[in-house]
Formats: sequence, C-alpha cells, structure tokens
Amino acid sequence: MSRKSQITVLDLFISFGMASLLVVFIVLGWNSYTNLLARGQREKFIELQAMQTLDLLIKSPGEPVDWEKNIASSEVFGLAMSDRNISQKKLDALSLSSYNQTSRMLGIDLVDFQLLVRHMNGTELFRYGKALPANKPVITLQRLAGHQNTTATVEIAMWE
Repeated sequence: MSRKSQITVLDLFISFGMASLLVVFIVLGWNSYTNLLARGQREKFIELQAMQTLDLLIKSPGEPVDWEKNIASSEVFGLAMSDRNISQKKLDALSLSSYNQTSRMLGIDLVDFQLLVRHMNGTELFRYGKALPANKPVITLQRLAGHQNTTATVEIAMWE
C-alpha cells in the first residue's frame, strides 16, 4: 500500500512540475508578444510623426507666413514658399533656431530628429538636428521638393 502511495505522490510532483513549466512558457511567450506589439506601435507612431512633420515642412510656409523674419514670434515652422517649393531664407532661419524650440514648434519633442536637404545629384545642401544614432532603430522618409530652381530631396529621420 505504501509503495502505491509513493508512486501517486511522485506522479503528482511530476504533473505539478510540468504544469509549472507550461505556465512559465505561456507567461514568457505572452510577455515577448506584448513587447513585440508595443515596439511595433512605437515605430508606427514615429513613422506617422515623420510623415506629418515632413509634409508640414515642405507644403506649408509656417505660421506666420514670414516667420523667418522673427523666429521668436513664430508659431509653426514651415519651409515652403509654395507647395513643395522650399525657401532658402526659411532654411537659413531654421538653422538659427535652437533644436529644442524647433522640435517643440513641430510638435515632435518626444522624439529626436534630423532634417536633410540634398540636391538630386546627392550634394548635401542643408542638415539640421541631432546626429543619427548607431544603436537605435531610425525611421527615415524622403520627399521631392523644389529648391532654388532645381529638384531636391528632403529627408527626415526620427528615433526615440
């Protein structure tokens, strides 16, 4: 009789151990999946901010329209003289603005960014913002725009 009860107790401990391992695997899998979803949502959020910011910069002259004359009174930065036609004066004024002020005006102060304007042949015309990180994922978007009677690529890179 005692031999039978020992086997029953041993079976109980093995079953409990296997059930515990199963619970641990389920919890670890759930946490991994949750982290993966959260990372995907953050990347989509940054991508949406990059799209909105880049469109604002190349399509809008900003608020007020001549904000480059008095940066302190500006409400929103925009680089366009007209839709997708970038003003060199606005680029020069933007380069004089502090990074924190610019990110606040653009509504992207939760992320870091870099703005780059290149001639179609690859020559860099303008760079503003922080240096790209080596160890973080970066979302990069490009749009074509006119700049000083030529076509240029306007690129924005954003990261956390």
